[in-house]
Amino acid sequence: PALAWAAAAAIAALVVGATGGYFGASHRIELRLAALEQGQAADRAALAAAMSLALEEKVSGTSIEWTAPGSGGRGRVTPVRTFKSAGGQWCREYATVLDREGQAVRESGIACRHERGVWRTRLEIAREG
Repeated sequence: PALAWAAAAAIAALVVGATGGYFGASHRIELRLAALEQGQAADRAALAAAMSLALEEKVSGTSIEWTAPGSGGRGRVTPVRTFKSAGGQWCREYATVLDREGQAVRESGIACRHERGVWRTRLEIAREG
């Protein structure tokens, strides 16, 4: 009987320890994912601001560099060429680089200027590295 109780206590301790470890790891993963999502939101906001400024004010071939405070994200936006669409809107081809935690994502696309100076992307191509 004493050996059975000792074995049962050992098994109970293992179950409690494993369960606590699982839930602790799960909670840490959830916190990390939330931090990544917040960082991505900060990166998107900083990129959008730089994109708007670059497309509205910069000469083709001139880059704007940006950083997102707190997320570690940074990158650059470069207008490549400017043209008028068949509908008469000003459009610009652009290239972007997003560097976050040492991984670069390069994108290129075309954005056209709508009323009140708002630039809307019409085509976007992303590629890693």
